[in-house]
Amino acid sequence: MNTFFKTIAATFVLVTGFSTTPTLAADAPQARIIIVDFVRVTTESLVGKDVASQIESHRINLDNRANQISNELKAEQEELVRKQEMLKQKLVTQEVFEAEVREFNQKRQNAELEIRQKNQQLGRAAQQVRTEMERTVRPIVMKVMEEKKANIVMDSGILYHNAGGMDVTTEVIDRLNTAMSSYKVQMPE
Repeated sequence: MNTFFKTIAATFVLVTGFSTTPTLAADAPQARIIIVDFVRVTTESLVGKDVASQIESHRINLDNRANQISNELKAEQEELVRKQEMLKQKLVTQEVFEAEVREFNQKRQNAELEIRQKNQQLGRAAQQVRTEMERTVRPIVMKVMEEKKANIVMDSGILYHNAGGMDVTTEVIDRLNTAMSSYKVQMPE
């Protein structure tokens, strides 16, 4: 074997930890795989539906608040345009007009900050929910894995094709429904 190919083979073994010799493959345990569609677990379980409803409710409230702020700012901006006309007619002083512009800009910045913070809070709440669901789903999947004598769990989202009979998603959903049917979404401060 040429040294170039020996170097490549040695690098492959070093980087991957796999040998190019077939004897190690014979020593490896036989793969016993179960498949779980984690998207279905999240969307079809009782807790997943409960949480999605709560998150959507928070999102709607946030959208309503953003629209309310936007309308208030739009009205104030229109008032500033009128005041600008009054300034041209010398019905209002430059100092008064500039003070109102500064006040408006501060309100706008505060509104943007409020909406950004509420979006971040919602994102943190959603992450907390995912973490809690994962804490509950993991032992369920491990128990199913043990019962099926599997040594690999694969997410159906990464599979191209399977022979069937390995998907345990419905069983995982049923067990999750028993273990955790709801979860109160807490909006962090």
